[in-house]
Order: sequence, then C-alpha cells, then structure tokens
Amino acid sequence: MAQSTLWVNENGILSFVGPIHDFKPWCNPVVTQYRMIAPFWADVDTRCSGEVYFRQTTNDSVLKKANQEIANAFPEMHNIHLKWAFIATWYNVTSFQDLECKDEEDRLRNTFQVSLVTNGTSSFAIYYYNEIEWTTGDVSNGIQAQAGYDFGDRTHRASLNGSCTPAVINLTLTSNVNSPGKWILNTQPSAAPPPPECQYNYTGDFCLIPNTIDALGGVSLAVSGITLSSTETAICRYYDPSANVTEIDAEVSKNEYSKTCDISYPQ
Repeated sequence: MAQSTLWVNENGILSFVGPIHDFKPWCNPVVTQYRMIAPFWADVDTRCSGEVYFRQTTNDSVLKKANQEIANAFPEMHNIHLKWAFIATWYNVTSFQDLECKDEEDRLRNTFQVSLVTNGTSSFAIYYYNEIEWTTGDVSNGIQAQAGYDFGDRTHRASLNGSCTPAVINLTLTSNVNSPGKWILNTQPSAAPPPPECQYNYTGDFCLIPNTIDALGGVSLAVSGITLSSTETAICRYYDPSANVTEIDAEVSKNEYSKTCDISYPQ
C-alpha cells in the first residue's frame, strides 16, 4: 500500500493519514484514519526524559544489512534490492505517571526501533526491541501495549505475539526470525509483479521492457522494434509531470531503432 507521507508519534507508532494522539491501544482493528505501523503503541511520555529519533536513508550499508535480514526472513526474496529505509527509534522512554515528572530517575525505561524498508514494490517493517521494562501507563487504564501494523482496512494487519497482554514485555526475548528481540513483517504481501515483456495493446509495433516500474524509479527502459532510417530520430515521452527523464544516445542496428532511457523520480 503506497504512502506519500508519515508521522512519527510520541506514543510509539508511525501513522500515515495524520498524527495520532491516542495513547490507549485499541487492541482491535483500527479505522482508516489510524493507519499505522506500531512498534510499541503505549502511553509513552517524553516530556521530561527519553528521546525519539528518526531519519530516512538510501545509505548502501544500511540497505545492504536490511537486504540480508529480509532475505534471511523470506528466502524467496533473496534477490530483493531495497532502495529506501525509514528508521525511527524511541530511546529510554518512560510511561506517563504524573504531570510533575516526579522520581523521573527511578522510572522504568523502554528502548525500541522500527525500520521501514522497500524496493518500491514490496515493503517490510523490521522491529527491534532493545529494552522493554514497562507495558502500560496511567492514561492507558491498564491496557497493555500493542505491537504490529494495521492499515485500517480490516485486511492488512498483524500483531506481534503478546500484544495487548502482559506478555508483550517479552518482546526482547521473542522473535519470528530466530533472533530474540527482532521481528520482521511483510507489510505489503501481494503477487509478484509481471516479468518484463512486450505488450501490443497500442497502435504501432514496438517493444518496451520492462512494462512496469516501481514508484522509486531508477529503472532503465529499453525501447526497440521501431523501424527508422539512420537519419531519423525518436523521442521518449512520459505522461508524468513529476518524472525526470535522462536520454541515452540511440543506436541503430539492422534498420531498427533501439534506445534506452532512464527514468527516475525526485527523492
């Protein structure tokens, strides 16, 4: 499910429609306005201590590590090439107890992180739990933290083991990838895109490979099968005002015009 924006919320979630100020987990399917990735939806309080960090990156070393983790978790995706990651960390955060931040140095602390990674077609959430000492705060009325994701359509949702129960405190010890404290979920399970092929549902007789690209761009498009003389030219036009198109010199072979164009999107 493609998203163009996201919000990092104090309460331990990433949201995609707007900020979410609800510190009490629903523990039931959410509405569309609450579409979220929830590493630890709980009554987090950062007013007096604790930090929330976030960044997006295309760093090769970060993506290489994520590639390996996804390949280990989903062997059928061993050739995946991730292009982008968003990393959010809740560091040393406490739960809400009072307005005056009394006895702040004695409070229990949580540190957890989520990484959203994608190749433009498939998307994953990697959850890391470094330290979990508390699971609910005063505002939550005893409702335990919820972890997983929910896109608000009652279909695309999943919860990590122990969510909304006291057992959620064991997220540092449990895993679905045989690595305590680490969980990896495919947040966009769907059929694989069709392989590159020629399609002839248009006027003319030429081949465009591939016929689909992902939203992140950076894919070469090969156009062939157009018969032109050595003095004629052709222009690639894309019906996409936000695209940046870089043309590469054409080659003429056996009276057929072959051109490769790179298409990429602004980051």
